Amino acid sequence: MIKRFQMLLSISTCAATPWCVRSLMYLEFSQSTFKGAELNATDTRGFTCAVDVDGNQCYGAAGKQVLKSLQNNYQIITTSNTAGIDCAILLAMGSFFTICYVVLLQVKLTSSAKAVKLSTQ
Repeated sequence: MIKRFQMLLSISTCAATPWCVRSLMYLEFSQSTFKGAELNATDTRGFTCAVDVDGNQCYGAAGKQVLKSLQNNYQIITTSNTAGIDCAILLAMGSFFTICYVVLLQVKLTSSAKAVKLSTQ
C-alpha cells in the first residue's frame, strides 16, 4: 500500500512540475535586469552584448529578453504571466488527489468495519 502512495506522489510531482516551473521562471525573471547586455533597438533580439561573439552566451538585458532567449531552448518557459492559471491548475490537481484519498479512505474504513456486539454483564 505504501508503495502505491509513493508511486502516486512521484507521478503527481512530475505532473505538477511544468506549471510550477513556468510560473516561477516568469515571476523570478520578468522584472529583473541583467549586466553584460545593453538594450539596442536596432538589433533583432532587442539587445547586444560586447563579449558575445556567436550570440549564445548572452541572453538579454531585461527579464523578458532573458525569458525569450531561454524559451528558444526550453519550450515550457514563456514571456507571458500565467501564474493565475498555473495556480488554479495546481489547486485543482491537489483537490483531485485529496478527494481521491478521502474516497479511498472511506471505502477502506467501511469495508473493514465490523459490528461488535457488546456484552452486558
